[in-house]
Amino acid sequence: MKLEGPQVVEAHFRKTWAEINLSAIKENYSLLLSTLGDRAGLCPMVKANAYGHGLIDVAKSLEYMEPVGFGVALVEEGIELRQAGILTPILVFATFDEISLGACRKHQLTPVVSRKSEIELLKSFFRDVGFHLKINTGMNRLGMDPALAKQVVGKATSLRNLVGLCTHLHSSADFYDKSSTSLAQLKIFADYVDDVDGWNLAIHWGSSAPIISGYVLHGNPLDRVEEQIPSFTKSQMKFFRPGISLYGCSPTEKILSDLRPAMSLKSQIVHFQNLKRGEIVSYGGTFRASKEMKIAVLPVGYGDGYLRCLSNKASVVVREEVCPVVGRVCMDYLMISLEEHTQKDQLLIGESVLLFGETNLGAQSAVRVETLAYHANTIGYEVLTNINSRIPRRYTP
Repeated sequence: MKLEGPQVVEAHFRKTWAEINLSAIKENYSLLLSTLGDRAGLCPMVKANAYGHGLIDVAKSLEYMEPVGFGVALVEEGIELRQAGILTPILVFATFDEISLGACRKHQLTPVVSRKSEIELLKSFFRDVGFHLKINTGMNRLGMDPALAKQVVGKATSLRNLVGLCTHLHSSADFYDKSSTSLAQLKIFADYVDDVDGWNLAIHWGSSAPIISGYVLHGNPLDRVEEQIPSFTKSQMKFFRPGISLYGCSPTEKILSDLRPAMSLKSQIVHFQNLKRGEIVSYGGTFRASKEMKIAVLPVGYGDGYLRCLSNKASVVVREEVCPVVGRVCMDYLMISLEEHTQKDQLLIGESVLLFGETNLGAQSAVRVETLAYHANTIGYEVLTNINSRIPRRYTP
């Protein structure tokens, strides 16, 4: 007699996965856009695999919202979007040589350039490639010095393929503070745009933080800029470049409950251990049971991008109750204490566990991305982008 085993469904091998709520991303997009009124558009940043959420799926979902463009950090990301059928303009924030500019021409990508050598190539060999020029106003990463830009480019109208001007704020979270450095940077930027008569070009300088700060204060960041630097009122084509806020994570220390987390990292209990008093958990013995207790094992670890520095600090949610991570996070597993769980004896193998994401526990929940970032002494950007390809994504529209 032939025995047939269970049907193999490869997508379900893994007991850990990330649920991506595309509706949450679209709701966050609408919230950000409404804060700006009808005075500016949005260019969603979808670099780094859309902050871990899936480049193609996120872009296809947002394209129906008619964004000004999409922002990426690699030419390869732009090509991937084009090959997936994305028709919206794509801005590539990178450095370029003759080969990469050729790829921009072929795939109709818009380079955002910062160096004299790039301008010379665009003047000489790529006059049909529209580009944006980034001005360094204090970030000191990419961007051209304003004086050098005036020398190399001249007036904005001198290059027909120059279609946009931008800068990047190094401390945009302080945008509404009295001692804000952002306004000083924007004054440098505005002076440059004035000098080259560039207000008829696309103008962009803001990311998530100014919009979110404006939303919290029931204001529009454009009002603050235009009150302090009237030159900005001349701009007729302006947009912001939101990133982290699109995915439901606040770019500032304030956790904004109106942003919906789009990624929920989930796993399942695969094993239980009953500890005696004095027994240790995981490598290095950093956790020792103070009494008899029950722990559960989850098949997720730093090999998946769940940060090892969350050992003995983070918590998860099981049946709407918070359970702490105990012992060191391993490459493929982590352990949680069930000692305070009111249903610990009823929990089963296969029980669903939320490591971070949307929950009914509220904005200050132990499993908000911002909370994990605090425990890891990092930022939500790293928590999200760390979740790698070992974790399958499951999308809901």
